[in-house]
Amino acid sequence: MSDASQKDLKGFLLWYTQAGTPKVTCESFYKKEEKTFMLKFTQKEPENPVIKSQNWQAVSLPLKLALFDKTTQEKLELYCDKYKLTGETEADLCLHKKEEILEFKNIDKEPLASLFRNFSSAVKLDYKQSHKDLNLQMSCDDDPFNCWQAAQKIYQNEIFS
Repeated sequence: MSDASQKDLKGFLLWYTQAGTPKVTCESFYKKEEKTFMLKFTQKEPENPVIKSQNWQAVSLPLKLALFDKTTQEKLELYCDKYKLTGETEADLCLHKKEEILEFKNIDKEPLASLFRNFSSAVKLDYKQSHKDLNLQMSCDDDPFNCWQAAQKIYQNEIFS
């Protein structure tokens, strides 16, 4: 497959040779003056008390994402030099490193991020969102899994707070 696609697929093979579900932390940053929105993704070794990997490596993570305007609740056009995005409203990307930063340009105000849409990767995502943003995600995100996930986070926050 690697020969036919002319792509390095070694990062995908790690899904089968390393134990555990990848843990991904995401932090978002909005710079109003520059009209940029950044997402910083960090992969961490899965917590597994039985198997401790000696040489854990970041896996290749397919990432489908969209950004929503919090006021109009519409998808924003995505402009990202790193992935050559020029106005699409959804992006299919692939993260390959332990830490990667995505920078989106021409973002007038802080958006709502919809990450790993359509269950694009089976990961444990740690992404801090306000109660208000979680409610907004349930009402405007057209991805059923992310709506369900937002509802689960709201329930967990209510139960454990």
